[in-house]
Amino acid sequence: MKTRSWKIVGIIAGILLVIAITLAVALPILIDPNRYHDAIVSEIQRAVGGDIRLGRMTWGISNGVWLEADGLAISNAHAFPGSATLSRVYVKASIPPLLSRKFVLTDLILEGPKASVMLAPGNRRASSVAKSGQPGQVPTPSPSDSSPELELEIRSVSITLDRVELVDAMTLPEQEVKRVFRDVMFTADNLVPGGKVDFRTSFQDSNPRGLGQLTASGSFTGLSDSFTVQNPELQCKTDVTSLHVEALNAYFPNHPVARGLAGAISMTATYDGNLTDRHQMGGRIDLAQFSYTDPTRWTEPITGADTAITFSVAVDPKKLSMEKLTIQRGANSASASGVLEPWYRNPVLRDTRISGDLASLPEVVPLIPWEQMGPGADSFRKAMERGGKITIQQAVIADIDLAKPPASAGEWLSKIDAIATAAGVSVQPTSDLPVFEDITTGIALKDGTAVFTGSRLRIGPKIELTGKGSIRDLGGKQPVLQTAEFGTAFPLSALIQAMPWKRLGDNAAMVRQVLEGGGSVVIDRAVFRDVDLSDPPDTFKAFLPRIELAAKVSGLSLQPSKTIPQIEGLTGIIGLRNSTLTVTNAKGRIGPVSLPEMNISVTDVVEKPKLTVVAKGPMEIAATRQASVEKLLKNYGLKILSGSADLDLTVNLDLGNPKKWRATGNLSLGGVRAETYPASVVMEDLRGNVFISRKQFTTISVKDISARVNREPVRLSGTFSRLGAPDPVIDAKAYTQNLDLGNMRELIPALKKTDLSGKVTMDLDVTIPYGDPTKSRLSGTLTARQMNLKAGDTTIQEADADLLMAGNTATVKRLTGKLNDQPLSITGKIVNPAAPDIQLAVTSPNLNLDRLVPTATAAEPSETSGKTGKPAEKKADLPPIAKKTVAQVTVTAEKGKYRGLAFQNLTLEAVYDRGVVKTFDLKFGSGQGRVALVGSADVRRPDQIPFSVTPDVSAIPVEQLADVIGLPESSVTGPVFLKGQLSGRTGTRKELLASLEGNLDAQMGPGSFSKIGPSGKLMASILSLTSVQGILSGALFRDFDKKGMDYKRITTQTAFSKGIMDVKSLALRGDAMNVDGQGQIDMVNDRLNLGMNLGTLGLIGGILKAIPLFGKPVDNLTEIHVDIKGPIEKPNI
Repeated sequence: MKTRSWKIVGIIAGILLVIAITLAVALPILIDPNRYHDAIVSEIQRAVGGDIRLGRMTWGISNGVWLEADGLAISNAHAFPGSATLSRVYVKASIPPLLSRKFVLTDLILEGPKASVMLAPGNRRASSVAKSGQPGQVPTPSPSDSSPELELEIRSVSITLDRVELVDAMTLPEQEVKRVFRDVMFTADNLVPGGKVDFRTSFQDSNPRGLGQLTASGSFTGLSDSFTVQNPELQCKTDVTSLHVEALNAYFPNHPVARGLAGAISMTATYDGNLTDRHQMGGRIDLAQFSYTDPTRWTEPITGADTAITFSVAVDPKKLSMEKLTIQRGANSASASGVLEPWYRNPVLRDTRISGDLASLPEVVPLIPWEQMGPGADSFRKAMERGGKITIQQAVIADIDLAKPPASAGEWLSKIDAIATAAGVSVQPTSDLPVFEDITTGIALKDGTAVFTGSRLRIGPKIELTGKGSIRDLGGKQPVLQTAEFGTAFPLSALIQAMPWKRLGDNAAMVRQVLEGGGSVVIDRAVFRDVDLSDPPDTFKAFLPRIELAAKVSGLSLQPSKTIPQIEGLTGIIGLRNSTLTVTNAKGRIGPVSLPEMNISVTDVVEKPKLTVVAKGPMEIAATRQASVEKLLKNYGLKILSGSADLDLTVNLDLGNPKKWRATGNLSLGGVRAETYPASVVMEDLRGNVFISRKQFTTISVKDISARVNREPVRLSGTFSRLGAPDPVIDAKAYTQNLDLGNMRELIPALKKTDLSGKVTMDLDVTIPYGDPTKSRLSGTLTARQMNLKAGDTTIQEADADLLMAGNTATVKRLTGKLNDQPLSITGKIVNPAAPDIQLAVTSPNLNLDRLVPTATAAEPSETSGKTGKPAEKKADLPPIAKKTVAQVTVTAEKGKYRGLAFQNLTLEAVYDRGVVKTFDLKFGSGQGRVALVGSADVRRPDQIPFSVTPDVSAIPVEQLADVIGLPESSVTGPVFLKGQLSGRTGTRKELLASLEGNLDAQMGPGSFSKIGPSGKLMASILSLTSVQGILSGALFRDFDKKGMDYKRITTQTAFSKGIMDVKSLALRGDAMNVDGQGQIDMVNDRLNLGMNLGTLGLIGGILKAIPLFGKPVDNLTEIHVDIKGPIEKPNI
């Protein structure tokens, strides 16, 4: 094209541009939209209804046509429930689309200070009425009344409001919820029918305890051509900060969960769905400021500190699927998935799966509703509080009806199928069982039964176990330990603190004794079966059948009975099954002697163990060069022990009846040598054989036992049979030459406390069949020199003895020495040792009987024995040998003393015949007096001995005689003369007094009568009577009370029968007065019934009338009669 042509085009274009600019500027000036204000308001009113106020409008053309109003107020609208006050309304439309009948709003901007929205059931009805054309609404234009319909598009919408008030009267019947939001913003792009709408919105609740701050963005499809919603699809992301739970309380006014909510939550959530029947939600909830309180389930509020929840949920009309729920709380985390079907009514939780890492169990404790879990969960709570970690690989929960959830821990656990591991957990099944610490185990849970594999745990500081096990009805009312199998190694003493001794009771005393003895154990396999953990066996007897054991022990100490020496250093293989304990290949030692290999079996271990021991093999001693062996020997008083021995022994022992033990076996000794420490006594070349057999009674056979003790020979052979029976048999030979008994004391530890010393020579051949005494045979001699022996309170010193045995007689040619420092000399003979006939003569130059006859210290037999319900004591009885013995004994002593009474020329002759002292005749002198006592006694029942005695006592001080016979301190002094005859029976005091029969005459004096004892107090009471003092001078009473009263003679004649002492006559003659009396004394019941006459000496001279001894003229005085009745301690006078 030519240049001129381009110029013409440019001119035309310039003209057109000027015209366009002119029109764009001039038209808004020429055409004022405010002229059509009412018409525009009417159109708006037709569209939304209500009252409309429109501000001044301006418009223009700039890249389209725009219209702006300075304000718009809408109230009582029908198109939406609420009102709005806008400060600016800006609308811009694109012009070109109008040519194709499209109305495209490129911008729609609404800005204002406030708006209000009212949600109420009436709003819904108004909207429905408007659409139906019923009266009362602004008519909606019909297609016939309007221009052809334009296609509408809105490219951008922006709504900004300072304040929005929401009044919700529709969600809650008859209630209004009012909320005020600030800084409300909403933007949307591409509001095109059939297109995708992108939107953004945000607001903040003005109430600090309201809905918090919300920001949301997303997209929406489903706008129809008429701007209605069809087949909607929504995707959005929402952030909520500080949503306070109180804002939700109004929507759940009576729900118990809502009442317990407190604090605020923050969350980020996504939504993808169609708003009708398909919903997909996910997000994260921060519970740092949240708490929940429910006293029926938790004792303390649950706080959300350091807690966050991540979730993904799909919802359809039938079910709610929790695709993933993850809870992170501190170091603990858990993930879950499951389905609620149906979710809206009677929901049932199905296909629930849980996994988690509970790295800090104490942090989990506050989250579990222990109050609802029941008492069976208490042990779980305590275990979790002790710490540890549990990792749940997978847990599948059976269907749970949430309307009726499980009510206890047992019911919950029965619905869980889980695989987990635990580490560092500590459990105490019951208060009296030990704490199982630092548990590491694999756990499989199914149908309420927990199976533990690869388990390791610790009991106390020294016991570490590895094993496996299972518990049935875990968490239920009656959990049962089905099996617990483990292995371990530890010192036995470590079990002392772990055993429930109080529950096991006294039956476990033997077990405790073994544990306290030390040693160690290696348990290859220990199994506990069928233990009810809610009520464990309360006795060891009930617990033992549930235990199986295979173990090895070493260093064990065991003493099944006090009659059996302690076995030390025991090693062996232990088995326990069906309450039977076995020990095989056992070895140990008794003292320094190593035992042969043993096999032990114990049945009924707890209450009355029955023990079988089989020991067979050599008995060995380790080389004494070893320092440990040397130390051990010194503990037993030995320096050297060597030689050989071989044992073959079987023992059966019932500890419930230890006297009936059985044994059979033999011991062979070969060249045993021992040297004591520190005395260095040497026993060498000990040889021979010992056989033992016992069923009901014991037989011990000693064959060719020989040895040398410090070079002095000792030989012993024989048989001791029927030991323990009434008729044992002794058939033995013994020989030694000049044997030092002090050396034997050093060799035999049991003799060390006896201080045994001296020398003995013997060559004896003895046969004593106690069942047939006529066949007794004695042969040989026994000589002892300077023998000393101490046993209890008895000592023998400097004893020399020469005994000759021939036929059936042992003749004591000489036996001298000191018994408790009292010199004695004995001669005589003993015929037939099986049924001894003893004839002995004992002499002493100075005999202190206080050193030989022990003072009685035993308590008097109980007066009420047999009435207290306690088992009666076994009656005393004589030894069997005493029932076969007859004896004639003579004792003479030149002088001596007994209980303060010195005597001289004592002789005692006694005849004893099989438990009866047929006669005894005791005579001795004391000063100017003399005592003769003849009598008899039957001692076959030591607790009640019938006796008869005829005393003849002359001129013995009464106070000394009272001490000798054991009476209380006498109120009378002076010499006493006694004659009579008494018989009775020993026993308690009352039994003795009640049995006395006979008579006794006594004469005492001269002497004094003092206020001592019952008799002295009785006399003082008589003298204190007013009537007596009215006749006698008061000085007599005062002198008696302080110094006593002299008398010349007292005579009594008494008879005894059935506990009554009949005082036939009582006469006291003194310088001041005379007393005559008679009556009875009940000695058993301590009561008096006496009559006494108190009189003067008769006529006295006038000189005596001046003496203030009498209160009245003596010529008028004769006598006073006194009756005494009642208890001895306080009689009625």
